Amino acid sequence: MQAFFMDNIPAEEVIFQLKAYQKEREQRLAKMKRILDERWESIRERNVMNSRILVSSTVIRRGLEQEIQYIRWCRDTIELVESCSALWSQDSDKPGSPDDACIRFTDVEPLFQKYYGDLKED
Repeated sequence: MQAFFMDNIPAEEVIFQLKAYQKEREQRLAKMKRILDERWESIRERNVMNSRILVSSTVIRRGLEQEIQYIRWCRDTIELVESCSALWSQDSDKPGSPDDACIRFTDVEPLFQKYYGDLKED
């Protein structure tokens, strides 16, 4: 939700915040990987598998996937904001309606195509 309103702060601050989010998630991912390694080793040592272990391992996988995806989103969004940072300059230079601070979409469409990639097709 915080990211939704980042058009109200300078592009440099947006990038700073996104990098902070990314770093936090990278730390969480590293911790989750350590926990997974410890649990994996424990399961291996006990040489036992049951439905609880199986299902809990699927939850850990989902958590890992979420962190990886969030990190990817931060990285991609930082790149997009850096590429379009001139939009923030225009916003502060032009008072009035939000339409006053716009550029043609066709000027940035290739960036959006890259940013969204295959997601539009799924």
